[in-house]
Amino acid sequence: MGKTIWVEESFTNFDQGINWRSYVVCDVAYNSVNNWLWTPFIDRGEANRIAIEVRFSLRDCSLFPGMALSCKETFSLLYYEFDAATKEPPPWEPESYRVIDRIAADEGRFTSTSEVIINTETRSVPVTKKGVYFAFRDQGACLSLIAVRIYYVTCPNITENLAHFPETPTGSELTAIVPAEGSCVPNAVVVGDTPRYLCKGDGNWTLPTGGCKCKKGFEAVGQSCQVYGEKCMDIKIVRKWCREFNEGRINVHDEQRSGRPSLPESTVARIDEMVRANRRITLEEIEYGLNEDCSHFSVHKIVSETLGYRKVSARWVDKWLKEAAGEWYNTGITKLVDRMKKVIEHQGDYLCKVEETTTKSPDSKSRSTLISRLRKNLCMDDFRAKEKGIFIWFT
Repeated sequence: MGKTIWVEESFTNFDQGINWRSYVVCDVAYNSVNNWLWTPFIDRGEANRIAIEVRFSLRDCSLFPGMALSCKETFSLLYYEFDAATKEPPPWEPESYRVIDRIAADEGRFTSTSEVIINTETRSVPVTKKGVYFAFRDQGACLSLIAVRIYYVTCPNITENLAHFPETPTGSELTAIVPAEGSCVPNAVVVGDTPRYLCKGDGNWTLPTGGCKCKKGFEAVGQSCQVYGEKCMDIKIVRKWCREFNEGRINVHDEQRSGRPSLPESTVARIDEMVRANRRITLEEIEYGLNEDCSHFSVHKIVSETLGYRKVSARWVDKWLKEAAGEWYNTGITKLVDRMKKVIEHQGDYLCKVEETTTKSPDSKSRSTLISRLRKNLCMDDFRAKEKGIFIWFT
């Protein structure tokens, strides 16, 4: 603090949740006022331009009628560059400082009929020496300095075209452009020109040039190069693509081709519903019932592969019934063959013995009738059994 006339006070606003320490001065009743307040030495580091944000409130001179001999509604913001920090403050002479600006309360001044209005003003200056002091000069205002923030702007670190660009401070002027050179990410090498990016004064990057590419055995995943994983393309497919590109192909997109598109899930659901409603339905009936462009082959594939149905005794059944159905057919066929063998071995006597339980003296005509009836009932002339794709005929 330059003179004791600056007083440190608390600024509290419970509605806004504010409880700040502030520096206050109000020498409106004196002539030739010259109150100074300066900051500690601020090392600029790698900054080329430093910004200062000031939050303050200012009283209207109309609040001091007849007694304001030198009332002002502005104050000066200055800075002083220095190559080394010292314990002693910089000189107080105005000639040693550069004026940044004359600050006024653009957002409003405090009056007796209004709430306290907090103004925020931001200025920036170029710096070339080791550090800087900022100073506030009052020449008769009733002023409260509530908060001061000092910072510099940078373009953030970023990775573009497989090249990493570090955080870069903006130039010394607002319109300056700072070029930054990037380095390739791990497992990548420069291709063409060295990667470069331009950092603008507002902290944004623009106009990237050059770049990097992944080394052999690595592939680009986002902005990094990763080793090919288990799902990498087979060498045969790679050679096929290389051959096609050598022959003039210019992209990797699938070419338009003829053929039926895959059927929607709604069609599969309809086929499943039709089979469950009628287990004896045929593929032709399903194809006709769909009433849409669905081939016989597609219907068969959906029923047998997608839905997993099997045809057993002219009925569609689920896969889990296949084993039980096979066992049932094997047992039935075995019994049938056994009965046929007995008929053949006894040349009808076996049947006659069965018939004798009800007919004691069958004649040749009745025996012939029984055998014919048996052959008809057992379908010996055209009997087929289907199991695992094998057909057996008994004749």
